[in-house]
Amino acid sequence: MKRVLLDFSNLRVGGGVQVASATLQELSAPALRERYPWLIDRTAIRISPAVRGHLSIDTATLPGVVEVVETRPTVLAPLKPSRDAFDVRFTLFGPTYTGRLARREIAGFAEVTLVYDPVEYGQAHRARPLRERIGVAIKRRLVGRSDIYVIETDAIAARLTARYGIAPSRIRVVPNRPHPVIRAAKVPARSARVAPGELHLLYPTRAYPHKNLDIIGPTGDLYAARSGRRLVVHTTLRADEWQALSPESRRSMHNHGEVTPGGLAQIYTTVDGVFFPSLLEASSATPLEANVLGVPLIASDRDFVRASAKAQGWFDPANPGSIVDSLLDFEDGIPAAWSRAAGVSQAYRRVLDSSNRTESYLDIIGAELARSS
Repeated sequence: MKRVLLDFSNLRVGGGVQVASATLQELSAPALRERYPWLIDRTAIRISPAVRGHLSIDTATLPGVVEVVETRPTVLAPLKPSRDAFDVRFTLFGPTYTGRLARREIAGFAEVTLVYDPVEYGQAHRARPLRERIGVAIKRRLVGRSDIYVIETDAIAARLTARYGIAPSRIRVVPNRPHPVIRAAKVPARSARVAPGELHLLYPTRAYPHKNLDIIGPTGDLYAARSGRRLVVHTTLRADEWQALSPESRRSMHNHGEVTPGGLAQIYTTVDGVFFPSLLEASSATPLEANVLGVPLIASDRDFVRASAKAQGWFDPANPGSIVDSLLDFEDGIPAAWSRAAGVSQAYRRVLDSSNRTESYLDIIGAELARSS
């Protein structure tokens, strides 16, 4: 009997945990088991404690056998490699820290720093700590071990081929989608700012270098000097990430800590707009979430954003002056910006459906399951 392992056990922080939560929620739908009968009694699911903490469903509603286990470079004992253990293993986002566990291995890939050099996203000046350099080197050595790679954009797929020689025939592109909990949220339109004398913007993020958090301090100071008001960027950083920021940056920020999809949906209802100054992404869910919720987006003028989302303001993410210009333009027409964002939402809700992503994953798994014998 052919068996499938759906592996979410290596995910601990960031967007991968959110995607895992969304995928598992969709997998709980009985209709999928009719279309993919192998889900019923030939599937094992392994999830990390972090993923379990973000689930809004009972794991008993999921198909197959569900096990909570964390797979990290230093925690390998629970998953001893055995190539014949499964016919197909699907790892939502690599790298996989174990040996092969299946005849056919499928892995998602979204590590942009493995396919772009620091100079390409404005971080050439930054000295990487030794631990980070070692981690990147290990991850690069692991690229190429899977049979099939699932990528969120054509641009990253092309990079994966160019840098690591992975043939296009081994790559499948499945676009990112907002979490179903986010998509179901309702955000009332605004005709004025949330608080007099302040501009409140949301930036859900981790403290990765390419997230460009260092730009917030200078931007907040310049915004205050030019407008006489305070910029408040709402973030979702861990406590250690928050403490590592400079006082200058924290002065223009309000941190909510790590939040669930439901908690994030609530924050969207309390801000004037979404701020997205990232320097580089594979495919962030944040611009998509803003679009589907009808919240104005002010974002980096970079191809990775323009290719997937529509913004009510664009800026150079390396230039505080450009960012402040965009923020001031947004403030001059907040009602109009919310009206335009509502129109974007109506269009996006017709095409953005998280279940489409999950079904695409299952189609890929099913095709490899047929090949695994």
